[in-house]
Amino acid sequence: MAICEGGLRFPLHHFLRELLAQFSLVLHYFAINSYRIVMSVIALKELHNLKFTIADLLYTYIMAKHGRTSVDICRRVGIRNL
Repeated sequence: MAICEGGLRFPLHHFLRELLAQFSLVLHYFAINSYRIVMSVIALKELHNLKFTIADLLYTYIMAKHGRTSVDICRRVGIRNL
């Protein structure tokens, strides 16, 4: 039996699940850099015990669709680097 037939599942952080659900995406649609941004935000959020929401993420970044199956998270124009 193949792993996918057996129902193997990997846990995802609830912030990442909410982001994927809000935009009706699956994880493999994310570009690797987008995944790194989201995971970095999650790590900083937990390290500093912040109440960071998806709305806060979308204040700084936008979701850019590339083709039919690829989504990237890009910095908004006009937002300065800290």
